Amino acid sequence: MPGIDSNVLGMIDPELSLSRIRYDVRSDFILSPHYSSVYANVSDDLWSDLSSSLRSGSFEPDLPITIEVPKRSGLTRPGSILFPKDRLVYQALADLLAPLAEDHLDRSRVYSNVLLDPDPNFAMFEPSSACWGNLQSSIRANCLDGSFTHAIKADVANYFERLYQHNLVNLLHTCGCPGGAVNLLEELFLSWMERDSHGILQGMFPSDFLGNFCLVGVDSDYSVRNVPSARYVDDIYAFYPSIEAARVGLVDLTHVLRQEGLHLNESKSSVLEVEHLLYEETEIDRLFQAAREELEQDAYVYSAYGFEFIWIEEDEEEADDTDYELLAVEALYQRVDDVEERVAEKIEKFCLPIFASAENALGLDRALVGMVSRPHLSGLYSSYLSSIARSNPAILISLEDILQDRRIPYDWQLMFLIAPLIRAESVRTQTVTLVFRIMRDMSRCEALRGLCAILIGKHGNAGHRRNLRNHYADEPSSYVRSAVLFASRYFPTAERRTCIGAWGGHSSTNSLIARTVKLLAK
Repeated sequence: MPGIDSNVLGMIDPELSLSRIRYDVRSDFILSPHYSSVYANVSDDLWSDLSSSLRSGSFEPDLPITIEVPKRSGLTRPGSILFPKDRLVYQALADLLAPLAEDHLDRSRVYSNVLLDPDPNFAMFEPSSACWGNLQSSIRANCLDGSFTHAIKADVANYFERLYQHNLVNLLHTCGCPGGAVNLLEELFLSWMERDSHGILQGMFPSDFLGNFCLVGVDSDYSVRNVPSARYVDDIYAFYPSIEAARVGLVDLTHVLRQEGLHLNESKSSVLEVEHLLYEETEIDRLFQAAREELEQDAYVYSAYGFEFIWIEEDEEEADDTDYELLAVEALYQRVDDVEERVAEKIEKFCLPIFASAENALGLDRALVGMVSRPHLSGLYSSYLSSIARSNPAILISLEDILQDRRIPYDWQLMFLIAPLIRAESVRTQTVTLVFRIMRDMSRCEALRGLCAILIGKHGNAGHRRNLRNHYADEPSSYVRSAVLFASRYFPTAERRTCIGAWGGHSSTNSLIARTVKLLAK
């Protein structure tokens, strides 16, 4: 791969990018303790290695680590993470390009992924709950305007998977982004998608921004036609004075998207009366608003992310012992069984991260049941249960029981069942044995098998550890091998040093992980 121009390299702020990655890993589709530890402990070494390879032209990206993430329907979508060097260059390029691209987004129409400036906590975007609230306010204002009788509610089918990379690259060039940075980004896309020119990876800050930006042409078309519109990533709303005008507008939108190589999801796209869009202005919405106001009034701070695993150290941060009543949030959650599934999911996504931060056990029973019955929310439940387990370790025994039940169809679910157990003080021997079988099962995805290796290293007995060491030589995945190396942090000193000496030089990633293990051992 060609090197990057030194002037462009000099524009990169590595500490900003690394800090954003450390924040972003909390919501990754794939839990990767060994990669997260690299960002946390040897980030200077990571940047030094990356910048040297970019400068010399020796940088070569690796294929992503991908897992099938279940949807509510039971179908799946791909969720990915990148090798540490690849993720850092992706974030660095996005940080360089995003401010220039942000200037070309019409924020009177686009409400998703609003770039923060300044960004003191390295969250990159304004809170999604606030952005979604602004979208709803815009939709409500247009519905109540009196000038419109009908609206288009549209969703782009398989958007991130079908996005045409060349269109995105051309848009970035048009925004005046540095050519060298855009060209490198295009090469990364092609490498990660194995020379397929369609699709970008889902589940990381850079993809969130670039995917949001790529539909800027749709926003511009609505502006030219003088049609009020509102967009949240690929969810599109447009407002018309008659049903006939709305039907014509749907044809126009279909045509504009087809020029982008995209098409609408027929089951989620339609023409509606504006009154129909207002139907959610119900008691549930008023409960949501009351809960938000309660949090603002009490200055309650929590992460809006569903997956709260930072995976740097098992040591927990001190819990906030402030006594928050959260009466409005609890009132909202207590309606979760009275509403349709789609609304219940919204309630859980809003309430459970707050309950996790407060170690409030109100959602405990539903979360334990949901780990099996609602697999698409496994990450949310796992995060919540892991937090509640600080004061109620019996929850972890329940997760072990679910794991032994063997009715879990998705690797995604298994990953989020196993993850909290790594932080447990101990687990049952039969649990470690089962996890070992999963790790050896080559039909399982490497994301899951890598996490299994870390649990075995943490909780396995001497026999388990010996078999884990022996497995390294037979393991075909470099991702799982690096997880085995990271798991050696839990081995006795002499055994750990042997592993570092034998495996630390097998790849640039292993070298970084070996340095991390040495630091953690101290």
